[in-house]
Order: sequence, then C-alpha cells, then structure tokens
Amino acid sequence: MAYLLVLPTILWRVFHSQFWISLARYQTAKSKHIGIEFEQVDRERNWSLEQFRVDRA
Repeated sequence: MAYLLVLPTILWRVFHSQFWISLARYQTAKSKHIGIEFEQVDRERNWSLEQFRVDRA
C-alpha cells in the first residue's frame, strides 16, 4: 500500500518545487533588478587558489 503513495508524492514535490522556482524567476525578471555589476565580475574573474591557501606552520 505504501508503494502506491511514493509516485504521487514524488510528482507532487517536483511540481510544487517547479512552481515556486518559476514564480521566483518571473518576479525577478519583472523587477527592476540591475543584476551583477561589472566590477564584481572582474574581481571574481581574478580569483586564484593562492588567495585561499592556508599556510600551516
């Protein structure tokens, strides 16, 4: 009997999640959000692993 509830539960979770994701994307696209600034992109592009290295004595 429990096996009969697995598929509907999974489908419900998929459709419910997709609904909220779509709604959030719609609201973001409709808003006056300017997005990411170019300075931030340039800074992130110049990151290297050297900046995150931890020197252990």
